Amino acid sequence: MNTHAGKAESYEKGRPDYPEAFFDFLYGEAGFRPGQVIADIGCGTGKVTKHFLARGGSVVAIEPDGDMLRIAMTKLSGYPNCQLFQGYAEDTGLAKGAIDHIFCGNAYHWFARDKTVPEFRRILREGGSVAIATLGGGNDVSAFLPGTFQEKTFTYVIHETPEQYLHGLLSVSSAPLPGDDAYEAFCSNIQTYFNKHSRNGALKVEMQLHCVIGGAENLAI
Repeated sequence: MNTHAGKAESYEKGRPDYPEAFFDFLYGEAGFRPGQVIADIGCGTGKVTKHFLARGGSVVAIEPDGDMLRIAMTKLSGYPNCQLFQGYAEDTGLAKGAIDHIFCGNAYHWFARDKTVPEFRRILREGGSVAIATLGGGNDVSAFLPGTFQEKTFTYVIHETPEQYLHGLLSVSSAPLPGDDAYEAFCSNIQTYFNKHSRNGALKVEMQLHCVIGGAENLAI
């Protein structure tokens, strides 16, 4: 299922980055190590993928939306240890036991668990982990069986320009697309809110990133 068709440009311009503290956590107590193979499932435009690559990981990035994948390919073309494929969580096409860690950022809730969980168990090496991160809440805890996962929340502040704020909201799956009847009013309301609450051309936004991590054997179907 392609949940963000027509939103690739807004996704790239407006989706906020994850804090460095999150990657420090993954490459610290969560057990990620440089040189390991990470599958970034639902990678979007590669916003998180680039952090794994910068920390010495080898990444296999999979994204169903062709427009998002093209942006990711352009942005990550300089990394020889990155492979990008158009595909789905339910059928990645990866070899059995090929992956050290699976990462899903703001995507796991879209997957069909009855097919995704067996697929994740198939491609993950023994002792590997699945990390699921969600911006704006902790509804991802249901991904694992109770008491079988580690969780951590990161709170941080970003300062968005008018363009970033607008496109961040336009990138949401339920937001109207250009040409839709509600599009102009939607953008106008966002601009009005920004003008009212911004200071010196930027809007201060407090973000919350929640992460759960555990073994694929403990994923709930």
